[in-house]
Amino acid sequence: MITSSVTTCHLIAALSAVLACEIYAAPFLTTTFMLPKISTILVIRIIEIALMTAINIILNNLKPQHIKHRTDDIKHLIKGIKLGLVWSLCFGLAALIGGVVILFITKTNPVLLFKSDLVLEIKEQGAFELAVFLFTGCIISPFAEELFFRGFIYSFARKYGFLTAITTSTLIFTLSHIPHSSTIPIIPLIGGVVFGLSYEHSKSLSAPIIIHSFGNSAIFILSMLSIR
Repeated sequence: MITSSVTTCHLIAALSAVLACEIYAAPFLTTTFMLPKISTILVIRIIEIALMTAINIILNNLKPQHIKHRTDDIKHLIKGIKLGLVWSLCFGLAALIGGVVILFITKTNPVLLFKSDLVLEIKEQGAFELAVFLFTGCIISPFAEELFFRGFIYSFARKYGFLTAITTSTLIFTLSHIPHSSTIPIIPLIGGVVFGLSYEHSKSLSAPIIIHSFGNSAIFILSMLSIR
């Protein structure tokens, strides 16, 4: 977790690590080790998490040390976990109510709105590939993305104000999802705002990670239900 102020060096190092993984490491793993696409994404996300964690630890150790209040860190962690679970439950109930309203007004099954060609493709490849996909999308990717977008970008921009931080992190987060979407990425846009708000309120990355994880899980489950 990012537990101290993010400097320009933190941000440049993290950005360089992520870009190197996405641009160079991913094609290398695919062509050299012949890894399937989803397995490559899993490995890349794990490498990114390791690199960003190392960057945070190393650069913080090079800075003049000050007394760290571990008790406060634990309090923020617990608060983040509670907030993440409560917000996830609230958003789930809101989505359920919204789905009922859509069904009542349009007579259309709202689950069909989540139909995804990618999920269909992964499902047809077999149970193992589907399990890797779900593990990557529901656990590893949310952790890696929140570590970068909220842990580094949001935290760095926060020194310029809350609006600057949430706008910057949400915009970059949304733009990063455009290559994976055939339409305007409304869900990442809304998600970016929610993740930023939860991080601001809890001061812990545990909150946006939990919300992001449950959100992705719900979307993937509904996507699988839509293709049955």
